[in-house]
Amino acid sequence: MTTAAPASRVDRTALIAVLAGVAIVLGGWRDPVTLVAGVALGMGGVVLALRSRSTEVTPAARSSRSYLGGLLALVVTMALVRVVVAFLLDMQIGSLLADGASLSTIDAEARDFTIALRVLRDLEAFTSVVFLAAALWQYRRKAG
Repeated sequence: MTTAAPASRVDRTALIAVLAGVAIVLGGWRDPVTLVAGVALGMGGVVLALRSRSTEVTPAARSSRSYLGGLLALVVTMALVRVVVAFLLDMQIGSLLADGASLSTIDAEARDFTIALRVLRDLEAFTSVVFLAAALWQYRRKAG
């Protein structure tokens, strides 16, 4: 009977990146920017999983792992904040509609929320692409 080796921190980071990328893609498949963010995060997780078969533990490898883990945490946090802001926007619009507000009032009230959603979406996409680039850079550095 064989026992499975315990998963390393890099393996867990790669798995979380792939799962978060899939969740982002499924959550925003109609929006091209969100789609790019999810695909980039998932691909970064795959590249990180390919790279994680190393047994060397150097200070540079440890710092790069924490850097990638921080990027992953940032992307996941931005995705969750974006979901909360979208929920608050829906609640605000519903409240205004229930009060019988005019469409111009609803548009003015929702403008700040929509700007925040766009900024969070763009930052999430940028951070996901940086995560992919960092994972590719580590893979290339290890291969070369």
